[in-house]
Amino acid sequence: MPVQHRAKQAMTPEQKQVINRMLASAIKVWDVELIKGAVESGADTQELLARAVAKKNLDLVKLSIQYGADVNALISTGDRKFQPLLHYAHENFHEEIFSTILAQGVSIDLKNPQGETVVQRAARSGDFDRMRFYLGKGADLGGNAQEVLIKAIDKKDLPAIQWAVQHGADVQGRVRSSDDVMNTTLHLAFASFREDIMDYLLTAGVNIDARNSAGETVLHLAARQTDSKKADYLLKKGADPLATTYAGVSVLDEAMKSVSSTETRDYDRDRYDSYSGSYNSSSSSSSKTRDAKAVMTLLLARVKEVYGIEPYNTAMQRDITVGKPIAVGKARDDAGPKRDQ
Repeated sequence: MPVQHRAKQAMTPEQKQVINRMLASAIKVWDVELIKGAVESGADTQELLARAVAKKNLDLVKLSIQYGADVNALISTGDRKFQPLLHYAHENFHEEIFSTILAQGVSIDLKNPQGETVVQRAARSGDFDRMRFYLGKGADLGGNAQEVLIKAIDKKDLPAIQWAVQHGADVQGRVRSSDDVMNTTLHLAFASFREDIMDYLLTAGVNIDARNSAGETVLHLAARQTDSKKADYLLKKGADPLATTYAGVSVLDEAMKSVSSTETRDYDRDRYDSYSGSYNSSSSSSSKTRDAKAVMTLLLARVKEVYGIEPYNTAMQRDITVGKPIAVGKARDDAGPKRDQ
C-alpha cells in the first residue's frame, strides 16, 4: 500500500499547480532526477505512474505508488477510452512492474470495460508465454480452453495445445475458415505443419482421415499442394489414399489433377519456348511436375501395398510355401495316347 506522507507545510492550490506543472515538464523530457525532485516536493504522481508503466521504468513505478498514486484508477488511452492500470501494464508488459501492481492488492482477474481479463486477452492474441505467466500468478482462464487450442495450433505452440486439451478443449471441434469451410483441428495443424503437433493431435484422438465440411482429408490437401514430405508422413500414419470427398473426388484424383495441370503447363511452355529458344529445363514448372509425380508415386505405392494384385506365378508360389492345397483338375480323356497295360 502507498506510504502516507505528511507535508512539512500545506501547499495552496496555486502552489500545487506550479509543482504539478514542473513535474509534467520533467515527464515530457523524461528527466528522471527532475521527476524524482518534483515528486518529493509534493507533486501528484498519478500521471507519472501511467507514464512509468509505459516507459517500463520499475523505479518510477514504485516511486509513484510510494507517493500516493492509485493502482486501481483507470488510465486514459485516448479517444474516450479507459482501462485499468493492470491492463495498461499488460499492453506495456514488464514482468516486475506487473508483479509490483499485483502486490498492491489488484486482482489478476480484474476485467477491462470490454469484460476481459489479462489472461483472456493473452490467450486471444496467442501470446502464450504471457498467458502462462498470468496462470502462474493464479489467473482463471475459465472456459477459454477451446480458443487457446485454436490459437495455439496456429502459433505452433505445443505446450499451449497440451494445456488446452488438459483443460477441456475439444480436439474434435471444427473451426470456420476464411473460405467458409469448417476445418478440423488436424486441418488447422496441417496448414502450419509440424510433425510433433500432428502427432499429439492424432494421439489425442483425431482421426487421420477426419474430413472437413467439404469432405476433404488432410491427405487431399497434401496431394493438391504436391507436397511429398507431408504426403509421406500422412501415409505412414495410416491415411487412406483412396479416401473421397462428399463430391466423390478421391485423393488419387486430386494428385492426378496436379500431375495433369503441371504437365500441361510444361508442354505449353515447351511449345512456346521452342520458338523463343529461352526454355530453362530447371524451371519452377518442371519442379512442380516432379513434385506432383512424387506424390502420385507415394499414393500408388501405398495402394499397391494394401490392395495390390500379385502376378499369378508369385501368388501360386506363396500358396505352395504356406501349404495351401492346389486344386488339380481331372485328367482329360484326350490328354494323349494311353500306355499298353
